[in-house]
Amino acid sequence: MDGGYSQQDVTSFAKVLTGWSIGGANDRGRFADGIPGTFEFRDTIHEPGSQRILAKKYTQSGLPQGEGVLRDLAVHPSTARFVSTKLARHFVADEPPAELIDDMTKAWLSSGRTRWRTVSVRASTRLNLAMPCSGHVSVPKPARRLHVLSRSPRA
Repeated sequence: MDGGYSQQDVTSFAKVLTGWSIGGANDRGRFADGIPGTFEFRDTIHEPGSQRILAKKYTQSGLPQGEGVLRDLAVHPSTARFVSTKLARHFVADEPPAELIDDMTKAWLSSGRTRWRTVSVRASTRLNLAMPCSGHVSVPKPARRLHVLSRSPRA
């Protein structure tokens, strides 16, 4: 997929993520501190300096730099289309209608901090109505048992 990023963007993002780690599993080792399985930022192994990703310069240092990049990636059009496509393929059809992906992408980009809720509402509305797309009726994929069970507490 063409996400609009270069190899230099990937390399810079990898530098931004240096220092991101998890807590150690035992008392041995240089980075064994922290609660096992929890997020730890380790400033001593973070690559210092500003980084340029997708034509934007991130001058923060440490953890705020990575959080800034992730915030911007979350609202990037390529991210919206990629995740919308994945969700539609998983819940709707192996080859979901382009119109559905376009609707979900637009909802993602226009919803701000409520993007997951908006995208899921759009998808479930489409599923419930079985709206015609491209001259045929879109029939949703059957729900897997795990999905049925995970939705049941919300009902």
